[in-house]
Amino acid sequence: MIRTKSHLIENIRCAADAFILRLDAPDVAFIASPGQFLMVQTHRKEAILRRPFCISDVEGGKVSLLIREVGEGTKHLRNIRRGETLDIIAPLGKGFSIPEKGSVLLVAGGIGIAPFIFLIRRLNEKGVNTTLVFGCKTKDQLYLASHLKRLCSVAVFATEDGSYGDEGTALDSAKKILSDGSSFDFVYTCGPRTMVQGVARLAREFGLVGEASLEERMACGIGVCLCCSTRLSDGSKIKLCSDGPVVSLSRLV
Repeated sequence: MIRTKSHLIENIRCAADAFILRLDAPDVAFIASPGQFLMVQTHRKEAILRRPFCISDVEGGKVSLLIREVGEGTKHLRNIRRGETLDIIAPLGKGFSIPEKGSVLLVAGGIGIAPFIFLIRRLNEKGVNTTLVFGCKTKDQLYLASHLKRLCSVAVFATEDGSYGDEGTALDSAKKILSDGSSFDFVYTCGPRTMVQGVARLAREFGLVGEASLEERMACGIGVCLCCSTRLSDGSKIKLCSDGPVVSLSRLV
């Protein structure tokens, strides 16, 4: 874990409600793993607490954050300019397991796609075959779809309104892929909690193991304040910032 001030290299609008911050953070990039996150100080006077964001990608000494604009804190970040600095603490939390070979299925919903870009890059380095299912309400929320097509072995998109790809949810498309006989060694998922739990049930039904990255409000990011305490379906209670955010799918059903 490092506290550092990182210069902003790029601030890119990638959708009507989302943007990418690319930071010059070589010390963080060197030790970060897919699934980990960082805490950002927004420099707003009224914002006492840092904000957590997953590490979306790492390339060279650069760290990227894919952020959906949902409130004053993210609006402030959307307006920072190239060359400005951000005070960050990173990397934090438990990341994804990375298999050495085989085929994996990744199921993302909405902004839940954010940690998968870095993950897919690492899986590609291992020679692992990646099938991505990415779903959202409408095509305008399919963040970085063109980039994901190039990055993955197979990319399947789903929209609830049928405006792009399969009509329905990511869970619907994932179930169809598995029902059609496709075989996978591991499953990853991130997105709305109901979707994540649905993927966990699907994995159990088809005898698959995997992991989920869970979303929760956080304050300290290091397991002290208990703000992100979460009870899992197996009855256990964890501090998501330090015991997660990645957990086994078997703990969600």
